Amino acid sequence: MIDAYIVRDPQGRVIGMSVYSYRNALNDAFEYHNGPIPKYSLETKFENKGDAAHNGYTLKHEQVAL
Repeated sequence: MIDAYIVRDPQGRVIGMSVYSYRNALNDAFEYHNGPIPKYSLETKFENKGDAAHNGYTLKHEQVAL
């Protein structure tokens, strides 16, 4: 198991992931996902609380299996 920052869309699909930083995960989601990502809202909420949700999109620090 490794720690990673995960961005999910409203359907629960992983659209961004990084083991380095939440900003890298958000950048991945923003660059490769076909649709609007509430990047600023997720970033602001994550910095304040350690996890974020906005319009069904989520950003969390999770453990994932490789």
